[in-house]
Amino acid sequence: MFVDAAAGNFHLAYGSPCIDTGTNLSRFISSDLDANPRPLDGDWDGVAAFDMGAYEYDPHKADSNTDGIPDWWCRHYVLDPTQPGLAGANPDHDPFSTFQEWLADTDPTDADSQFRIVAIDPGPPVVVYLATSSNRVYTLRACTALGVGDWSDVPGQTNLRGSGGTDALRDTSATPQRFYRVEVKLP
Repeated sequence: MFVDAAAGNFHLAYGSPCIDTGTNLSRFISSDLDANPRPLDGDWDGVAAFDMGAYEYDPHKADSNTDGIPDWWCRHYVLDPTQPGLAGANPDHDPFSTFQEWLADTDPTDADSQFRIVAIDPGPPVVVYLATSSNRVYTLRACTALGVGDWSDVPGQTNLRGSGGTDALRDTSATPQRFYRVEVKLP
């Protein structure tokens, strides 16, 4: 069970029987071919053990489906990271895919856990309130005409780390009518 043997990627995939079942070679080997430390606890049983093969499975770095969603995050929500189409799936049937839930740091198994704007105060200044994660950063973007695609960052409101509660992003611009969106990404 490799990540993508056909493409020459022989890193172990989530659930591989080779994870934590190798011979202890700690007297001779301290890292794998990617220079990652060996051994690691790849099966989450609390014991670091050698993997079989040239690469140590690191659940904190691994992306078995190469869809951008780390295996550890999937495991946390009891999702199989090797499931085909997982990134586009929607286990909780809310408006967001599993990949979008990963990006927003919301729970993909709870339809009430969503990235959302909580309120907007038309100001001035305009204040956009949103539910945030302390593991993500947020940018307030604005434009004067929808459909034109001329979105720009609101000065001073870019890449702000969330508090894990309700945060406020402000636009002190004197522009009479603007449309807003919030971008969320990893720090």
